[in-house]
Amino acid sequence: MDSVMNFFRSVYRYIRAHLSTELMIYIVIAILLLILIWIVSRIMKRRKALKRLSALEIEVNEIRNNALAYKYPSFQVEY
Repeated sequence: MDSVMNFFRSVYRYIRAHLSTELMIYIVIAILLLILIWIVSRIMKRRKALKRLSALEIEVNEIRNNALAYKYPSFQVEY
């Protein structure tokens, strides 16, 4: 665990030495915006998929409820 903490401390020291605080703030804001955009797009895709799934369920139920004998009187089902 100490080696992981030392790694992150050394990365932080390197970034702090080479980048200004203002630039680090901009980078953090950009990363947060990318994460937010990713979350919103996933939510939108999920809603779209759920709408499509419900439409397909309705379509399947309509197909199941329609008898072929009603649509095609010459079609007889033999048991």
